[in-house]
Amino acid sequence: IPEVAIENSNALLFESENEMELVNDISDLINNLDKRQLFAQSSKKIYSEYFSIQTNVANLIEYYDIV
Repeated sequence: IPEVAIENSNALLFESENEMELVNDISDLINNLDKRQLFAQSSKKIYSEYFSIQTNVANLIEYYDIV
């Protein structure tokens, strides 16, 4: 999922089973309005690039043109 989960842009990535790292990341996000807003803006941008109806239709047309 590297195209849509970008660390410190729209995702919190942490080592598996490292609960303290997750707790610290979530606490930082809760206490940092600017970071939350950045995550929201970045997520919206990625959504429009990869998952909008226009993007999906264009991808389907391209796929069927190849087939």
